[in-house]
Amino acid sequence: MVIRIAIGILAFAALLLGCEAQKEPAEQRVDAIPHSAATNDVAIPEKSMERNADRTTQGRQVFERVKRELAEFEQQHGAIFEGGLVPLHYLDLGGDGIPLVLLHGTYNTAYEFVPFAKPLIEAGYRPISVDWYGHGKTPIPSRPVSIRDFAKDLTGLMDSLGLTSAVIAGHSRGGMIATEFYDAYPQRTLGVILIDGGASSPHDYFLSLGKEGLHNWMLAAFDPDTGQALAPTYQTEQELFLAGWEQWDRTTDSQQLFEIIAQAKQRDDGQWTQWRQSIRRWLQQDNLENTFNGMHRPQQGPLFLASCVLQKPREVYRELTVPLLILDAAGRDDRYRDTTPTQANQALQQDNPDRVQHYQFPTGHYLHREQPQQFLKHVIDFRKRAAP
Repeated sequence: MVIRIAIGILAFAALLLGCEAQKEPAEQRVDAIPHSAATNDVAIPEKSMERNADRTTQGRQVFERVKRELAEFEQQHGAIFEGGLVPLHYLDLGGDGIPLVLLHGTYNTAYEFVPFAKPLIEAGYRPISVDWYGHGKTPIPSRPVSIRDFAKDLTGLMDSLGLTSAVIAGHSRGGMIATEFYDAYPQRTLGVILIDGGASSPHDYFLSLGKEGLHNWMLAAFDPDTGQALAPTYQTEQELFLAGWEQWDRTTDSQQLFEIIAQAKQRDDGQWTQWRQSIRRWLQQDNLENTFNGMHRPQQGPLFLASCVLQKPREVYRELTVPLLILDAAGRDDRYRDTTPTQANQALQQDNPDRVQHYQFPTGHYLHREQPQQFLKHVIDFRKRAAP
């Protein structure tokens, strides 16, 4: 439960400061991996041990297959754009319809949107999913950068693909980048889709909590003794994969599982995690004190972080010239329902009733995973409004 709360908090300090949360990583190593501590002098029924052994064998086979298919998928769809501040990795997922640039949240990768590619293509989109700075196969720039720098790099990528304009969609902080892209390049934007991020001001929300409230709101995401962010770790990549596989109800759909491996990263201490240390250090959210300072005094933090936290979407969309779709997570598991972010989303629609559509999902932050069919319906319907 602690990990679930921590993920909820860091998902917004992720929406603002980034995002992870698969279907929520397991708090402990999955019991499909036998280890000495599993017995601890407790008699385990023979049938239970047999089921665990069968499940472990099946999981290892799935892991090997998904690794192989991921490599094949990358070879077919993956590419590197060399014309930006750093080499940008992206997935050109196919189709010849309206270009749809997809931007993941913090700690995720371009593979986050792969499970949606086929229906999007069939609906008349050409989905292109991009790893932004520090994620997937895209490195962190060597100099300070803002989200506007990435927006500029996106125009270079679009130029290289012969795209004059596109629908720009983003989840969590990817939504912030989508908002920044529209602000800088409205003439190259056919429409904007914001998936639980990018439609409200993070700084306004932090100010509404007050200094003490913000600090208390963050406590559950960090170890009270060390101040370090809570995050599950695993001894091997396979063990990490199996934990994610369990969380996905042991699905056999490889495309749903690509993201687990794409996110996996080995830490300095040899452990495996989906929470990349390099990103945390870059964004200075590697411990409680740094994360609090980044939220409370963003001007003193990294430029990329400050450019996210200080963004003012209502000002950006004040004179909106393209259709905007806001998909808002507002379920019981979402900590931010009925608060400043949701109210800001509603205000955007009231400001631009003819251009803005706002839908609430009774889900947590990863609404596209929890209700994929409903998510697809809104995005597919949006294509008609965004057609050039």
